[in-house]
Amino acid sequence: MHSLPVGSILKNRYRVAKILHKSKLTNVYVVDDTHLRGNLWAVKEMKFLAMDSFERQKIIAQFEQEVIKMTEISHPNFARVIDFFVEGANLYIIREFIPAYDIETLMKKNAGLLREKDVLNWGMQLAEVLNFLFNKKFPAIFFRELTLTNILVNSEGSISLIDLGLARVFQTETDPSKLKVMGAMDYASPEQFDENGIFDRRTLVYNLGALLYHVLTGKNPAQSLFNLPAIQELNPEVSVATRKIIEKAVEIEPRLRYQNLTDMKRDMKHALRSPDLKMQVVNPGPTSWFEDNKISYWSCVAAIIIFFLTGGVIFLIYRLFF
Repeated sequence: MHSLPVGSILKNRYRVAKILHKSKLTNVYVVDDTHLRGNLWAVKEMKFLAMDSFERQKIIAQFEQEVIKMTEISHPNFARVIDFFVEGANLYIIREFIPAYDIETLMKKNAGLLREKDVLNWGMQLAEVLNFLFNKKFPAIFFRELTLTNILVNSEGSISLIDLGLARVFQTETDPSKLKVMGAMDYASPEQFDENGIFDRRTLVYNLGALLYHVLTGKNPAQSLFNLPAIQELNPEVSVATRKIIEKAVEIEPRLRYQNLTDMKRDMKHALRSPDLKMQVVNPGPTSWFEDNKISYWSCVAAIIIFFLTGGVIFLIYRLFF
């Protein structure tokens, strides 16, 4: 899919300032708002698949229905959607622009493994926003796009969900992923593979637990569905408290899991105070090294200053008396 050149205008309002992502079916841009000057937005451009006019109209109607629901969401951990439209052969959705990395990118930058306390903080925020969306009666399929690339983390450690709810837009009758109860394949629970399975709060517990497993071990649960290797085998640095939370969340039997995300969040909060919590990055880079060693750094600086001051005092005493 060809991307729009920088400077292009969409809907006589949004000027493309930067191309963030390009792929065969979707592009993502940062745009200036020429009506509300000074505002930057993110635009997701989605291309229609080959289809007849009837199928196209059905897709457009469904797209509008899904995005209207998204514009009604107001939560600090969900990227605000402000506009949507169809132009040419493409669908566009305008959302809040968040200067942040997605978790998949952060994993790549940190050699696959991230700091445990950060992951727990993200998990607590995810529990909060997923619980909020569940209470708003969003359907099971709305959560199917819970993936690492759809979770942004800013410099302060706050997470934002983006692009949830659009999974149905391009589905057709021949699409094998149209199963109504299906969730994200990477983090799907056993009941989500059952056409008669029940999607409830415990399903979201499994989804979140599987996602945290992925982030802390570097192994995607989809690679060994429902037969996950022990966490300590993949990352022995994970604390016992955090390990127990994830193991309970990904129990095969729903009755053995946390019964809701609130209880899981409570235990993650307690785990942050665990005495065996490893606070450092497993594979720290230069920046992480400085942050983790800033106390030693300033101790060295202080020692050097004291050394020179002491030397100066001795020199003065020598000059005065000798």
